[in-house]
Amino acid sequence: MGKWITTKNEHFRPDTEIEIKEVVFRLMLPGEISAALGDMIAWLPAIKYVAENYDFVAGHLIVPAWFMEIATNVMRPYPHWRIHANHVPDRLANGFQLREQLQIPNATGMHLVDLGFTLFCGINPPPEGARDYLELDLEDVKLRPEVSGKRYAVLTPCETAETRAMTKEAFDSICDHLVSLGITPVFLGKSEMIKRKIKMTHDLSKGINLLDKTSLLEAAKIMKHAEMVIGIDNGLLHLAGMTDATILYGYTIAGPEQRRIPRKHGLTYELYAEKSQVPCIFCQERVRYFLTHNFKYCIYGEKTPTCVRMLNAASWVATINQAIKGE
Repeated sequence: MGKWITTKNEHFRPDTEIEIKEVVFRLMLPGEISAALGDMIAWLPAIKYVAENYDFVAGHLIVPAWFMEIATNVMRPYPHWRIHANHVPDRLANGFQLREQLQIPNATGMHLVDLGFTLFCGINPPPEGARDYLELDLEDVKLRPEVSGKRYAVLTPCETAETRAMTKEAFDSICDHLVSLGITPVFLGKSEMIKRKIKMTHDLSKGINLLDKTSLLEAAKIMKHAEMVIGIDNGLLHLAGMTDATILYGYTIAGPEQRRIPRKHGLTYELYAEKSQVPCIFCQERVRYFLTHNFKYCIYGEKTPTCVRMLNAASWVATINQAIKGE
């Protein structure tokens, strides 16, 4: 006999007793121990929704080992859930319901949070008030001494795709402008990740280089206390979205409809080319049935795609000034 609970779920009659169900939720590609940081962050609201509203579910959350610190942090209020690194435990491998990310060709056109609710809850659209990113508890995380007491801004210089890169001109101009304002550039990111090819070609001599030197929680703490966080559509921007950091978010192959950060606290400034200027903007988000193409590369073979070039130095500097003024 299993354990039973008198559920408080609103969809059942009062005093309904239900046997506790063990359910596995795997936030990774099927058969892989890798996943995108931003995607998993965007799916956590769906996991929280299950934990808060389905008290008869004893959830098992499967995440990459490097994401354990984030998952553990936000799932603290739900002691009936367990978090596992990399693999489904043998005991749970058979006979339990398994919900996981599906292999979907190209983009879905759906916001990442909405996709999480579809995949892990079977709910679309998400319930009202449930879409916001979860907020990290960083009270016990120490701010790195390299930035403590400094006025600084975070840049994310590592690139996983040519179509989500920043030009050298823009990067250097951002650093120069920040320094002119008395703000020290701080560089965060990883130069190596499982199953991901990462490039870092920028000059980091004008700031504090913390690449490969922080945990995810330390990086979140640094971004929370920064003047702003600057980058083009990457996982660290979504991690910053789990705090109240000011974010300058550049979009290229995917846009706000799919990747805008929903949160209760903090400002986000968005930069992207207008469709009248670049008809193919947000190609990964909007194109269908182009099944042989890898959107890490420009459809038109441009080494520096037009959508990237349009995020030029002038647009970044103007947005930095706007953020400084809080406009």
